[in-house]
Amino acid sequence: MKRPMEMQIPNLRHLRVFIAVTELKSITKASDNIFLSQPAITQAIAKLEKSLDTILFERHSDGMYPTPSGEIWYKRVARALDYLQDATNDILRDPSNREIQPKNLLAQISTTQLKALVAVCEARNFSIASRQLGVSQSSVHRAARDLEKLLGMALFEKN
Repeated sequence: MKRPMEMQIPNLRHLRVFIAVTELKSITKASDNIFLSQPAITQAIAKLEKSLDTILFERHSDGMYPTPSGEIWYKRVARALDYLQDATNDILRDPSNREIQPKNLLAQISTTQLKALVAVCEARNFSIASRQLGVSQSSVHRAARDLEKLLGMALFEKN
């Protein structure tokens, strides 16, 4: 059962695209910076705008500039990605995690893995989390285990 006012977790790749376009003010520059095609970046921005039901950028001949909504969204997305980056940095600093590859760890975390993590932490149960997400329990388990493998650490304890 979804809680009122709950928003779906946006695709993390789309959020990284949004940040790049906002900071670089150009789809072309963002494409070169984050190694995605220009059509993929355009599509990601369109999907974000559709899911948020707002226009995030004003398109001008000299670049793309965030709308007032885009400015607010930028601050929130930047803060959220900073929290995730801080968390991955903490994991990398842990000397027991020598097996993980530190290069761009945050970019390797998927939205599916993050959704599974949040749902299981909130529900404290894989079964309930899977029902809340509307996916199979095995899908939630797989996403959670893949995230644990990526991070090189156990995230859940069996009771």
